[in-house]
Amino acid sequence: MIGTDPLPTALALIACAMGDSNPEANCRYRDAIEEALGGDAQELLNPFHDLWSAVIEAGNQVEPALMMAKSPRLHDLVRRVVVQWDEVCPWQWSEYLTQLREKRRTEEARFHHSKIKDTIEAGLDPGPAFLKAAERMESLGLSAAPPRDRRTMLRGFFDDLQNRKRKHDAGELTGIATGISQLDWITDGLQPGEFSIFGARPNMGKTAFGISTLCHASMENETPTLFITLEGSAYALMRRLAACYTGANASDLRRGKIGQWESQLTRFMLRFQDSPITMMDHVENPEILGIDGIVTAGRIAAKRHGVRLIVVDYLQKVRPSGDHESHNLAIAEVSEKLARLGQSTGAHVMALAQLKREAEGSERVPIMSDLAESGHIERDADLIMLFHREDRTMEEGKIIVAKQRDGELDMIPIHFDLKRQRIQSVQRDGPDHSAQ
Repeated sequence: MIGTDPLPTALALIACAMGDSNPEANCRYRDAIEEALGGDAQELLNPFHDLWSAVIEAGNQVEPALMMAKSPRLHDLVRRVVVQWDEVCPWQWSEYLTQLREKRRTEEARFHHSKIKDTIEAGLDPGPAFLKAAERMESLGLSAAPPRDRRTMLRGFFDDLQNRKRKHDAGELTGIATGISQLDWITDGLQPGEFSIFGARPNMGKTAFGISTLCHASMENETPTLFITLEGSAYALMRRLAACYTGANASDLRRGKIGQWESQLTRFMLRFQDSPITMMDHVENPEILGIDGIVTAGRIAAKRHGVRLIVVDYLQKVRPSGDHESHNLAIAEVSEKLARLGQSTGAHVMALAQLKREAEGSERVPIMSDLAESGHIERDADLIMLFHREDRTMEEGKIIVAKQRDGELDMIPIHFDLKRQRIQSVQRDGPDHSAQ
């Protein structure tokens, strides 16, 4: 009935169960499950069934998206079972597993609550029943993390302060350096676990800022970084990164005029091969067009490669996970999930963003309200930077630090090297962190 490989069967079952609030009462799901599995749907839909435990256990060991991606049989099975889906997206399985854990936790809690209640009503000591319930939840990986006591929180707080003091005394940043020394001085680097926005008008340099940061952080300072581009291909991104790193003319590389840059390109390729950079584009990895795909990719990169910086180019091109009544709500979902990605992985998440069309052609310095759907972005972002150049041909400009939690606001003059596609500081008084 079930066969020797229960995991794909269980995942197909979960897809059905999660697709309807009351799958047992829905004949369409029941008939589809019985046809695909050849078993008793009533029994399999029981949350205490062994298959549900098997999925939870496997999900604690293996990234659910990988389980789905490596099982063509599962793809075919789910397509037959969940007939209303046009396409099965492997990046959704993390969400399914989360819902499954919550469902199982609720069922287990109800079961043990009933047992403990019966024990108390019988006049017996409830201690062993409490202990058994805790052990059972822990064995299934379902126990929620207990709230930290004050002593634990103070110890963590003290350790964090000591680590920051050590870096300060050594003249180091507490965050990731962008290579723009005055910006790094104001922010003390891109802070771990935080979410930042870098906004600019179209074709004014938002991607160039991302590439400059990538070049300095990863190529020059070995910071593990994931760069996700939803605009061009990874190869186009690498051309611009090569120009930024070596000083080659970006326009020459785009035209294929590489003769005079061969030695620089050789140096770039040797360095890139050993660099801690992961690149994903929407051509080779279409799943990253959606926010859930980006979140899953970020979590995998943080877990496998120790990624400390995640760059998304750019915010308004990221698709939400579901339909929304307005674009405003769609951006709100994307912004909130990117902020949570940083908090859950400890990596700094930086989203490049486009300013509103009304701001184009304006010589005034941009403000936060120029960001599309700025209300939700302002709420979620820990750091908001806005880029201003009066003209696309000008190499002088400003980065406006428009928001910074627990930090200063400032307007920083910069130099934009158009040929190299690199943004650098115009020196003012203050320490230089460009070498970090």
